[in-house]
Amino acid sequence: GEGIIQLESFRQLTLNGYKNVLLLDKSSRILTDTSSGNSGILRTRFDTIPQTLESKLVKRDYELY
Repeated sequence: GEGIIQLESFRQLTLNGYKNVLLLDKSSRILTDTSSGNSGILRTRFDTIPQTLESKLVKRDYELY
């Protein structure tokens, strides 16, 4: 599908030199399902437990953003 996770995976693959990457979806319009209805915000680091996988991933998200 072409949700936010799939689009970011596609982006990362192409940024890392992959040239034959194909993104398929059942819909003829992009971002019409679950990703279109999310809040559109990054999760804060204030409610995560330090040094957990979750807190490390949240920190990395901010760096990528």
